[in-house]
Amino acid sequence: MKRYCLLAFLVFSFIAGFAQSISVKSFQALPTDMTASSLEGKRIDQNGDVAALIKVMTTEKGFVFEGGSLGIVDTQQRVGEIWVWVPRGLRKITILHQQLGGLRDYRFPIEIEAERTYEMVLTTAKIETIVKEEVREQYLAFQIVPANATLEVDDKIWLVEPDGSSQNYVKFGTYSYRVQAPNYHTEAGRVTVDDPNNAKIVTVTLNPNFGWIEVAGNEPLKDGIVYVDNVQIGRAPCRSDALKSGSHTVTIVKKMYDTYSETVTVRDNETTRINPVLKADYAELTLKVDSDAEIWVNDEKKGIRTWTGPLGRGTYKIECKQAGHETSLTTKEITPAMNGQTLTLTAPTPITGSLMVESTPNFCQLYVDGKDMGTTPKSLNEMLIGQHTLKLTKDGYADYTETVTITKGERKQVKAMLSNGKEVQFTCNVPDAKLEIDGKVVGEASGTQMLSYGSHSLRATAADYRDYTGIIQVSESSQTFTISMESILEDEIIVTVNGVSFTMKLVEGGTFRMGSYDIFVPGDKLGAHSVTLSDYYMGETEVTQELWQTVMGSNPSKWKGDNLPVEQISWNDIQEFIRKLNQKTGRNFRMPTEAEWEYAAGGGKKSSGYKYAGSNTISSVAWYTDNSGSKTHSVKTKSPNELGLYDMSGNVCEWCQDWYGYFGYYGIGSQHNPTGPSSGSARVVRGGSLHDTRACRVSYRRSSDPDHRDFDCGFRLCLPQ
Repeated sequence: MKRYCLLAFLVFSFIAGFAQSISVKSFQALPTDMTASSLEGKRIDQNGDVAALIKVMTTEKGFVFEGGSLGIVDTQQRVGEIWVWVPRGLRKITILHQQLGGLRDYRFPIEIEAERTYEMVLTTAKIETIVKEEVREQYLAFQIVPANATLEVDDKIWLVEPDGSSQNYVKFGTYSYRVQAPNYHTEAGRVTVDDPNNAKIVTVTLNPNFGWIEVAGNEPLKDGIVYVDNVQIGRAPCRSDALKSGSHTVTIVKKMYDTYSETVTVRDNETTRINPVLKADYAELTLKVDSDAEIWVNDEKKGIRTWTGPLGRGTYKIECKQAGHETSLTTKEITPAMNGQTLTLTAPTPITGSLMVESTPNFCQLYVDGKDMGTTPKSLNEMLIGQHTLKLTKDGYADYTETVTITKGERKQVKAMLSNGKEVQFTCNVPDAKLEIDGKVVGEASGTQMLSYGSHSLRATAADYRDYTGIIQVSESSQTFTISMESILEDEIIVTVNGVSFTMKLVEGGTFRMGSYDIFVPGDKLGAHSVTLSDYYMGETEVTQELWQTVMGSNPSKWKGDNLPVEQISWNDIQEFIRKLNQKTGRNFRMPTEAEWEYAAGGGKKSSGYKYAGSNTISSVAWYTDNSGSKTHSVKTKSPNELGLYDMSGNVCEWCQDWYGYFGYYGIGSQHNPTGPSSGSARVVRGGSLHDTRACRVSYRRSSDPDHRDFDCGFRLCLPQ
């Protein structure tokens, strides 16, 4: 009869006997740990933001985490820790465990932010249960080779695992066992189980009742097909699978050799090696023909004009083939006695037609398949049938090339007309430039024109650019000519209103890829597409409170300062500001379109492809969540982008002129000076702000109601040309 003693130990990792069994030892942000934004660690919460990641340091498993109404995004058990993803702004968390109890409503000591990694170290109790049993039974275990053997213990079959092990918990006593497997000698025995402290382990290795045959691979045996008992086992050299001990028939078949066969005896666990000698059954011959014909043997190409090689005993179809010729055919009986002979074959018979070539203009040089045939007009008789390449050349004309097919007995006539000009492609760096060729206006400078061979004069003109003049030579090899025009616009314009000055920076027009597939905004996927813009000027900085005050006579901003960006202004408020500014300056200021804003923020023609406006390091170019102190800062206190524009990432986000267009508009293909949808309910906002990070990216899009005002939203001016 079994007797059990149960001893339970409760081991705590802290001294207080009645303290709760789960507590937080420490909680901190990991500023250098980028796991939350990595490919492996990135999760999106229910609001479309990148979730924060808390690495919970504990050796225990089985925890459940609750985040209240905001919820938990995801959890993942890792080695020595648990990863818990939570939405930004979560203030408290509840931690539960089936054995250890729970910790309810733990409040985080710091703010939980999106795309950040944190560490929580848990202190927990630990329960250990030790069961002591007084036994009169023990394990009987077998380790068997091979693992596919059958094990019987006291006439009952035991399960043998794939690794050859088998075990059962049995009463003390003596047991009979039998182990057998195909192609092995059976082994039987008895074993006694009587040790209460140690399992009884029996190792059984069956002796093979099989062996192998190995065939050598020296010439000419190499690659011969090997059969054992009429079953193919491979090509020499090769080794058979395990074969039952005894006699087996080995057969070797190889082309151009007599079939070989012998009886081989296989012994237990031994490899029998054989190295047969094959008898040749072929002749080494040379075949030749007195022409450039191809030599074919039994529909297999062997060579051109001559071929030397072995042919096995038998009857062969030998052909000589040549383009434009009748094939010759010979049937030949080959025997080993013909070894070393040379057989001369009948050459193919030519098949011909004729060719007449005329040209405009006359007296062009004629080449047929690269061979000079004289000048046109030309009559060529005895032309081989098939395809031929004609080429006609003459100074001042483009080469003429044609492929003709000559058929048997046919007279082929070709009338070639050589061109004295060609279509030429022009490209210009100014989309609206006009082009004159030889004093005649032909249209836009970028495009194709049909020109005669020789010299031509060019002149390209465009507003705000110096005239371009030049001479080109059009020849047969001419393909593309590039026209590069130099801008005469000023790099910057300084405008003064009532003693307050501000600077507008030149943005040279060009074509760029607008948008990105890297960011996903709830309800809106960004579509990368090609956009072409004309020249324009963009405000060096966001409009300051000083400029707004002098134009409007008031300052609605939350944070006051002449050099701070104006904020708490709606899109509609800005329209009134621009109307008054244009009255005072006589200029045509407006807000930038969304395309103009993104092109300028990305650096225009000088772009280095940065993620933020001027750098891949956000802190060097932007006032944002981590460095703003939750307030705006004076303009031009961070580094500018490639065009000398400041604060296009961060500080305050910036209104744009366009209605907000979703994917159906935003990614419709190439566009020229796009102005956005014709209607909508919200206006575009770009650039990120003092309390944002992700939106500071150049390609990030947002929108807002035109009447909306906020302390983090301003704008900058645009002046079109």
